[in-house]
Amino acid sequence: MKFSIVTPSMNMLEDLRRCRVSVADQEGVELEHLVQDGGSTDGTAEWLKSQHGLLGVSEPDGGMYEALNRGFSRATGEIFAWLNCDEQYLPGALRGVHDFFERHPGIDLVAGDYLVVEDGGELLAWRKTLPPRRLYLRTGHLYTLSCALFFRRRVFEAVKFDPRMRCTADHKFMLRALEHGFRARHLPGYRAAFFLREHNLSLSPRAWDELAALQRDNPRPLRLCAGPIRALKWTEKFVRGGYRQRFPLTYSIYLDDEDERRRITARTGTWRWPERGREGVST
Repeated sequence: MKFSIVTPSMNMLEDLRRCRVSVADQEGVELEHLVQDGGSTDGTAEWLKSQHGLLGVSEPDGGMYEALNRGFSRATGEIFAWLNCDEQYLPGALRGVHDFFERHPGIDLVAGDYLVVEDGGELLAWRKTLPPRRLYLRTGHLYTLSCALFFRRRVFEAVKFDPRMRCTADHKFMLRALEHGFRARHLPGYRAAFFLREHNLSLSPRAWDELAALQRDNPRPLRLCAGPIRALKWTEKFVRGGYRQRFPLTYSIYLDDEDERRRITARTGTWRWPERGREGVST
């Protein structure tokens, strides 16, 4: 079972280098890594040509989600995922996903847990997720993160990303996939590290405008029940242990221009989304 990992890129070469090695050092799985660059001017195109085994294309596009559509359209694997430049897979992330899909042929999408970290690698938050559910997504934000999301080829063949949405097409993609009848599950365990930056699209004002536009299409009874549904989601997360984590917590990521992962041990931490960019973020 082969993975196709797509990375959209735009003038983030230093981050892309670290993202690249976090994919390349995954053990026990067959994979291809496709980089869909939007015509960067920082040397990315030249670097892509020098990378053996990396399937890179540098060309103008209409934004991240158009880049994802292009990247996945040339993918040859059976399991799809996307990893942004400012994200990294943790050791063994793909092997666990591979084994889960092998054991559950009827499951189409898998959402894992993830860590939110500073540029220097310090832990900002540990985030345990829930199975993607239509009701929760119709009344709230996308609580799964793309760096820890994996899905079968058949999902993308049925549902593409809407490039008109600049920030939240992943939310619409997930919702449409569930509405098509694809089955999703949560796979416990930290799969990726998400580096919190000021430019993260999911934290932008436009992202909240697009989310509000999605929810305006909800029937009135669903809009009126949004509060109780969010309370139900928080309750489910509590019951599943989503607000509990044992410490110390150790993880390994790439930093600076290092050739090896740096092992970091967090003695304490929180499940809460970091205060920077927190406005409007639900748990």
